[in-house]
This record gives sequence, structure tokens and C-alpha cells, in this order.
Amino acid sequence: GADDTARVTVNAGDDNDFVYEAGLTSAATTETTTGVITVQASDGVAKVTIGGVEYTVAQLGGNLAALGTVNTGEGTLTITSFSLAGDGKSADIGYSYTLNAAQQHAPGANNNTLPDTVGITVLGAGGSTAGGSINITIVDDVPVATAINAGGVTEDSATTVVDGNVKTATGNSFGADGQAVL
Repeated sequence: GADDTARVTVNAGDDNDFVYEAGLTSAATTETTTGVITVQASDGVAKVTIGGVEYTVAQLGGNLAALGTVNTGEGTLTITSFSLAGDGKSADIGYSYTLNAAQQHAPGANNNTLPDTVGITVLGAGGSTAGGSINITIVDDVPVATAINAGGVTEDSATTVVDGNVKTATGNSFGADGQAVL
């Protein structure tokens, strides 16, 4: 009714919804983050829309694997848990977000970040609505180059060639963005 209210709150978890491109090319899992969305509607939670995909309470309370995922273009959000309060007026929705691939960042010598904002809307049974968002921060990785000792050349010596490979030298990495094509 007219006096009903709704609210969306996002608990970003321990890593504050940061994902790192470096996790795409290593054994680390830093390309994934988790958190909890809390939705409330004084007239009872009826539907929740996450990233443009609408879910009823019945769907969320059923087989979560059957829900599929939300692909934002930059990452994939998966609903991992759902808990509806006994009075039906609030619910906690667990999620994981995994970066799909390295992203295009502005050139620079430092780690750059990009946002990926996932919209959330709750609809109450009596028509109350509220919106919020999950704000993911995508952190660019940077290439790593180490010094390579390719040898030396002495003037007027028979040896006039030194060699080495910066691509395969130990400790060198192009990062998730890969090698530049010149």
C-alpha cells in the first residue's frame, strides 16, 4: 500500500568487491569476489531484479543452479544462497562475481581500475520498490620485467653476438592483458 517501504543493502564482504586481473593468469582466485545482498519490503518481498534478470521469491527459494547467471559483459554474477525471513519481509541473497577476461584500461604505469555496476531492484507484494547496486572494482594488473644478463662483447673479439629472450626470462610477465602487438 501507500505506506509500504522497501530497501536494498549490499554487504561487499571482506574484499570490498574488488577483483584483480592478475587472478586470471595465476593460481590465485583474486578474479572472484563474494558478498550478500539484503532486500527488504514492508509489504513482503515478491521479486528481485539483479543485473536486469528478474527472480521471484519462489525461484530464489528453489534450485539456485537452475537460475543461471548474470553476465555483465565484464564479469559473471552467480547467486549462491537465498534466505527469506519467516515473515517474508526481508531476504539475504549470497552472490559471487567472477571477472570474465582482461579488460581495456587506460594506459598508465600504475594499476588502473574500472567499475562494473550491477543494478538491483526489490519489488514488494503491495508495489513498494527500492533500488541499489553492487559496485565491483576491476583492478588492472601490470607487466613485470626483470633484468636479463645476455652476456658481454669484447671489442675486436671473435664473439660479436649476445642473446636472451625477455618473453621467456624467469620473472617476466605480460600480465592478463597479454603482449602488446606493435
